[in-house]
Amino acid sequence: MASMVNKLVGFFEDKAKEGDAAASSRKPIEAYGLRRDGPGPAPKRDTAFMEPYTGNVPENAEYINYRIMLRDNVLCQYLASPQLRSYVTMYVELLMGGHRPFDRYTKMLYRDMMVDNYLDAGGDLKTWKYIGANHIINDTTRTLIQRVMQERGLNIEQPCSIDILPSDKEFAEVMDGNPFTRGIQGLLRKYEKDMGGAQVKRIAFIIQKQKAFVMIPMTLHHLVVELCRPGEDGYPNETSS
Repeated sequence: MASMVNKLVGFFEDKAKEGDAAASSRKPIEAYGLRRDGPGPAPKRDTAFMEPYTGNVPENAEYINYRIMLRDNVLCQYLASPQLRSYVTMYVELLMGGHRPFDRYTKMLYRDMMVDNYLDAGGDLKTWKYIGANHIINDTTRTLIQRVMQERGLNIEQPCSIDILPSDKEFAEVMDGNPFTRGIQGLLRKYEKDMGGAQVKRIAFIIQKQKAFVMIPMTLHHLVVELCRPGEDGYPNETSS
């Protein structure tokens, strides 16, 4: 289970310099001394939380499991499905921690790694629509998910989900209040042209209950960001973004 947990530690770096680099000038993971292991099978249970958002899975659509490695260390595990225009982070650990919390295993930022991962899987940045995080254990994000749900009157002791739209009063706080969505903002700024001017259409918070190995109930927190482009339904205007 530990290898499937999305720690969201060092998930995105808030103060990284924003650039205008296009995908054509980006550096692949190999330029940072990393390698990609895969493809491999993706258990359906790991992507079930995405299905209400991606819709019914076409017969030829599937998620493929990959890992990004630095020597024998797993830095990232992710699932990608170009057919569903979807990418799911299962695990990522880019910061070493310890006494020097900003020491990194790699200089590559996760937003750039995501772009390289999605393109390597055969995805098209201009149609990329769904970005998910599975089994979040980052305390900041979990606390935010729980608080927003409770403010909406939901019982977080039961399975539940909510959508946060650009027009909702919580949207700005949610976008800025956790490392995942802050990083998505950075990705959309840096790759604006390559992503076709994509903006966040909605953010979904999901709480699920699952039996652990010893049959003890376990609470899972997931997050889904849905993107949209100019001219599409739900594209936010300047005042709501």
